[in-house]
Amino acid sequence: MDMIYPEGHESRYNLFYQQERSITLLLLAAMKRLDDDNDFIVHSRFAGGLYCTALKKSLNGTHRAEIDLPAIEQEMHRIIAENHPIEPIVWNWSKAVSCLQERGWTGAVRLLEQSGAENVRLWRLNGCEAWFPGEMDQDLAHISTFALEPFAEGFVLRLPDRKNPDTLAPFVPSEKLFATLMQTKDWGMRTRSYDIGTLNLQIENDATGLILTSEALHEQHLTDVTRSIVLGMPETRIVLIAGPSSSGKTTFSRRLMIQLRAQAIHSTPIQMDDYFKNRPECPKDEFGNYDFEHFDCLNREMLTEDVSRLLKGETIVLPEFDFINGQSQRGSKSVHLRDNEVLILEGIHGLNPSLMPEINTGNLVRIFVSALTNLNIDRHSRIPTSDIRLVRRLVRDYRTRGHTPQSTYGRWDSVRAGEDRWIFPYQDNADILFNTALPYEIGCLKTPALHLMGMTQFTDAAAGHAERIQTMLDLVRPIDARAIPLHSVIREFIGGSVWE
Repeated sequence: MDMIYPEGHESRYNLFYQQERSITLLLLAAMKRLDDDNDFIVHSRFAGGLYCTALKKSLNGTHRAEIDLPAIEQEMHRIIAENHPIEPIVWNWSKAVSCLQERGWTGAVRLLEQSGAENVRLWRLNGCEAWFPGEMDQDLAHISTFALEPFAEGFVLRLPDRKNPDTLAPFVPSEKLFATLMQTKDWGMRTRSYDIGTLNLQIENDATGLILTSEALHEQHLTDVTRSIVLGMPETRIVLIAGPSSSGKTTFSRRLMIQLRAQAIHSTPIQMDDYFKNRPECPKDEFGNYDFEHFDCLNREMLTEDVSRLLKGETIVLPEFDFINGQSQRGSKSVHLRDNEVLILEGIHGLNPSLMPEINTGNLVRIFVSALTNLNIDRHSRIPTSDIRLVRRLVRDYRTRGHTPQSTYGRWDSVRAGEDRWIFPYQDNADILFNTALPYEIGCLKTPALHLMGMTQFTDAAAGHAERIQTMLDLVRPIDARAIPLHSVIREFIGGSVWE
């Protein structure tokens, strides 16, 4: 079911990413103008901006350094005031690689060596040239909203609020999320795939080892989560699993169920998606399209009643939701919760305190599941974690829900807006955060995603998303899916899961 938008509708997320690249280049230009040996690494999206660590080049190599953030921020504003343009420049491959090698930007060099391109487009600001795949907002007047905030061993490059670009996004650092992001970076180092260039080397040299090591790290973390749940027994009766679209909640819940069974604890899984209201009863967004991320799409009364009956030891018949027809009805599967069992309840709204306020919170363990990729494109360019989920959704929804690529990309802004409103504000309510991203998955998703995109003519906001995703996927080596275990979270999206 394709979404309907006004002609010429442009994604505010595409515009945001363009501004993010421009502000990152502005930061680089300011640091280099103060001291040409200054540099930094972008690690991840965090606390309304980008978490970075500063670097300094010396005779002994490049190492982490402390920098004068107020002076750099002032220099960024000075460059804007001087009205320097951001301009694209096209150099031949040899000249571009020599420039990047001189700067010590090995990640970008590695990718350009793998690309085989004859010419390379760089971006220049105030005499500073750098390689950024993707488009820039070249008008400096559009990128005056930013700040530098010290945090942990580095700093956060604060960015505009996506809803109100003239104001800064709130700086609300989450220690739980930061710890998960740092664990993710550690996984990248262990698998030797911390940017696309190193990922491509692993794919070429030992793809099977990369896949199995990544899956082993997932399994270890899942074992730790299971142990923490077991420690809370017998008081724990419900495990709530929440997270944004395409984060792998369903596979996570199934794997958790098996891990609990290995600890002699049986469980009953329920998907909140089956408690969707019939499509005509769902709210609509500002464009008149159904807003499926809205909290009111969920039949909370039915869900609360069913859960209450299960906790009382009663048997219920689960509903089933038909995603193609948009209809819900009671199915044929009945479930019963015994005294020594737990209910595993998964869905995007699992951490919302208004979900089941009548249920005793002492009976709950809350888990937030997300896909936080460890990969960068190179030192200064990140892969948005939401783009990994978007590619997952593109492949899965065409295969299982009959959604066209235009529909998936076209309604992504609505999905993201719903997540910002209904999901991410509650992620700190979680007792446990679990990251389902796998270093190798982008290589596995590449072939089916590009196949779907190649058969589609994208329009409006979808065209911008498609162009951004195409740019990212073109940098990655493909992976043969045959080595991926049948219980992997990636199977939820590409097919062949043991639970299908």
